[in-house]
Amino acid sequence: AAAQPAPAAGAEAGAPPGRPPRALPGGLAVERGFFGHALWLGLALDRPAAYRVFTLEAPPRLVVDLAGVDLAGLDLAAVDHPIGVAALSRAPAGPGWSRLVLELERPYAIETAALEPEGPGATLRVALGRVGAAEFAARSGAPPGVQTGAVDPESPARPLIVIDPGHGGVDPGAGRDGVAEKEVTLAFAEALRDALAATGRFDVALTRADDAFLALGDRVAQAQSLGARAFLSIHANAVEDAGARGGIVFTLSETGSSGAARDRAAIENRADLVAGLAPPPTADPVAEALGGIRAAEGRARSVELARALAEALRPVTEGGTQASLQSANFQVLRIPEIPAALVELGFLSNPEDRARMTSPEWRARAAAALAAALAGWTAAGGPLTRN
Repeated sequence: AAAQPAPAAGAEAGAPPGRPPRALPGGLAVERGFFGHALWLGLALDRPAAYRVFTLEAPPRLVVDLAGVDLAGLDLAAVDHPIGVAALSRAPAGPGWSRLVLELERPYAIETAALEPEGPGATLRVALGRVGAAEFAARSGAPPGVQTGAVDPESPARPLIVIDPGHGGVDPGAGRDGVAEKEVTLAFAEALRDALAATGRFDVALTRADDAFLALGDRVAQAQSLGARAFLSIHANAVEDAGARGGIVFTLSETGSSGAARDRAAIENRADLVAGLAPPPTADPVAEALGGIRAAEGRARSVELARALAEALRPVTEGGTQASLQSANFQVLRIPEIPAALVELGFLSNPEDRARMTSPEWRARAAAALAAALAGWTAAGGPLTRN
């Protein structure tokens, strides 16, 4: 029914880290081919961004959502649209998202969607093929929790939770017996997204939604540009001791709660090196993140968030660590204005943990537990007030 890929890695050279990506002027094109049996859409951005595409009925239309992208530079009236496309428009998409809508004169289903890097920028390409009305209806529909109607200005905005599935692409993360951390984290992030959406209390975004590499700094920048009210980075551990098991929830600290915690952060902070990127800075950003009144408030909320998540994981994990609460200097937690936590679901090096993490039933149960914890944390005033 919908395609929801993630961005390729990259950033515009010299772009301010908090500045959202932009659609390039004149960068939108819609073409028709194969005697009306195909439509192609291309949208050029100055930087990669997360996106989702899906079709809706009554009337038939293609919806293109872009995470935090500024569409002000697009002149839709100047875009030539071929036979088969009745209209082009912008539409509300909820906090943190921009939306383009192509109203279709006849049913077309999504065949492929991909974000292709081009220099510092990227182009989103969507291909559609003609289908019958019944097939169009079967393949249409928005992803769980995605707004499809108008925004009610009187209704309070729902807090946006950004979920970060660790690793991806050329960086598989930890692994044992053919199970890669990048696969475990994405599957769980999708389950958590669905569990949060089912509560009706949150908007949710994923930093990646397929097997794409994403630099550590880009993960943080996405949360900042989207205005996230909380950031959860999902991971899985692996060590030499096959007896180590259970979940761990980390918050940011400069020194780390233990030698093992410091070692774990050092491993995760080297993720960019797998893709040949420069290593992240190690000292100044942490001092920055841990300084100031606003950062102190964010740090306190992060600890409360991590404690709630650890307590929620305990009933669904087993073993020695029992979803313990620890701290370390993780680069993806250096977000002073956003409560953030890193969740280790378990140990891939432990057969029981590995079996749990690859079980859809366990994922659904654990995701529901974390969603309930986030709901309780939010009700208790967890997200920071945003001015």
